[in-house]
Amino acid sequence: MEQRSFGKTNMQVSLLGYGSYKMSEKIGGTTVGEVSRLLGQALDAGINVIDTAECYGRGEDLIGQAVGHRRNEYYLFTKCGHASGLALPDWSPNCLNGASIAVCSDSKQTI
Repeated sequence: MEQRSFGKTNMQVSLLGYGSYKMSEKIGGTTVGEVSRLLGQALDAGINVIDTAECYGRGEDLIGQAVGHRRNEYYLFTKCGHASGLALPDWSPNCLNGASIAVCSDSKQTI
């Protein structure tokens, strides 16, 4: 899988990433075995970016269970501002402060 530099970081990321929304409870859910098979195949193919978000339901937990043992093989991209339990998304400049930092920290712990 071809990789490129990610912005001004030292990260080399695959041209394709794996979006994890479909494995969340919102779509009907899936099993750890299915996620392990899907993400295992993606990682084996050279994909090293997994996209997730706290608002995707159990997706982050499933990723951690399925490929946590391969954590050094991928980058985890997450989003903030639309956490579960909030009445409305918070796209204000304060998004990167307080609650959103907590959401990212929680995501890191979950996975």
